[in-house]
This record gives sequence, structure tokens and C-alpha cells, in this order.
Amino acid sequence: MAGMTLDQLRVFLAVVEYLHFTRAAEALYISQPAVSAAIQNLEEQYSVKLFHRIGRQIEITEAGKLLHGEAQKIMEQVTLTERGLKELNDLQRGELRIGSSLTIGNYWLPEKINLFKRHYPNIIVDCRLANTEEICEGTATGVFDLGLVEGEVKSSLKSDLEEEVIGGDRLFIVVGKAHPWFEREAVLLSELSATEWVMRESGSGTQQ
Repeated sequence: MAGMTLDQLRVFLAVVEYLHFTRAAEALYISQPAVSAAIQNLEEQYSVKLFHRIGRQIEITEAGKLLHGEAQKIMEQVTLTERGLKELNDLQRGELRIGSSLTIGNYWLPEKINLFKRHYPNIIVDCRLANTEEICEGTATGVFDLGLVEGEVKSSLKSDLEEEVIGGDRLFIVVGKAHPWFEREAVLLSELSATEWVMRESGSGTQQ
């Protein structure tokens, strides 16, 4: 046996409001036979009488009063759910989970989050910082809705991710005054390869 539907409940509530099948039909912009059929189906489904018919007038029964209270709660919850879905679709509420590599998260991202919050103040932004490899893996597995990294995405993850370049960055060599490169304007690639570096950990985009 099929359960009651939202359309049936809407019809039932309209009949309770007007205590008149024709007026309920007019309010719902449907035919009077459609209203009668909806009420009859409910009564037959649950073997109850929802209304007493006295000539052209009707009055609600005890079963009808019970259904009336529950139907109101159901329709109120439906309204809240529909509103919540619409607000979520319109970016009026919800949560955005961002994963960011450390450099982006510390220097580039804060301004962007601030701008986003001005436009969408009710969206909760949850931002977590880690190295490029961890962010890519987290985004591929659904831990993050969006990942921001400055390194290459591992080939094994490319099929699970969609990539888009949104900016660029420049790396600078920093040396002390006592270093042979201190006042040089250019350094050969062979020299870069042969020297020792203080660098980020494995998995970092900066190291790549």
C-alpha cells in the first residue's frame, strides 16, 4: 500500500481550513473532484473517516484532528527543508572546506577568504594547511571541497581532480653576506644543482 503524499496532505489541510471541498479546490487551483478523490484515497488507505458529511457541510472527525496536527508539522518541516536547500543553492548558508599548502595559506589565501566572507557572510569557511601532497590527496578523497597548492599534482591523482591555474609565484634565492653569491645578479643552473639547500619537506610544492 502506497503511503500518503505531500499533495494529499496539502489538499487535506485546505479542506480543514475551509471546511468546504469546492472552496478548498478553488484555493488550490484544482478541480473539486480532485479534492474529493484525495480525501477519499486517504480515508481508504487508513480505513478512517476524516470528515463527517452533513448535507453540504462537513466537520472534522477525531481521526481528522489527529492527522491535522501531524500534517501541519510535516508541511512546516517541508517548508524549512525547501528553504534550506534554496539558501544552500544560493550560497546563503553551508560550509566550504578548503585545503591549502602552507605558502598559499599563510600569504595569499587570507585576503581571498576575507573577500569571500564579505559576499557570503553565512558560509562557514574551514581552512586547513598542509603540504601539497597532503592537500591533493585530501581533495581527491573528498576531505576538502577545494584544494590550493603551488606544486605539481601527482599523476596518480590527476584522474580524480580537476586542475585550474589561478595565479603564479616567484621563488628567490636568499644567502648571507659571507656567501660567494651575495652580490651576484645571476647564478648558473649547474651551480644551483651543486650547492646545498635549506628546503621544505618531501611532498612540498616549494621543494618541487
